[in-house]
Amino acid sequence: MKLSILIIILIFCLPIVVDAGYRDPFESVLPEPVDERRVTPAREAAIRDLPRWIALEGVIWGTDLPQAIISGQVYFVGDSIKGIDATITEIRNNIVFISFGDRVFRLTTQGVR
Repeated sequence: MKLSILIIILIFCLPIVVDAGYRDPFESVLPEPVDERRVTPAREAAIRDLPRWIALEGVIWGTDLPQAIISGQVYFVGDSIKGIDATITEIRNNIVFISFGDRVFRLTTQGVR
């Protein structure tokens, strides 16, 4: 008897639960990841604007004054890179952000991204 009542309740209530608008718990709600290594035409044109001799050779971070070694010169946050109108805006672990014109570039030991 109890089993037949349970089956009847499930038959009538199951459509209500299924149509309640619940989402699939296994479906990701996060946005699709963007491949930052992909070079778009706009990014390629912007990278061409930077002089080729700019190369990040090393980063000293984790201190009160993080430093970046760019093309043999030591720079701090806020310093201007010699020879061009570029300013170092941020220094992180193996990444230096430089502002050049109206763009901000991410300089790594592998090159500009």
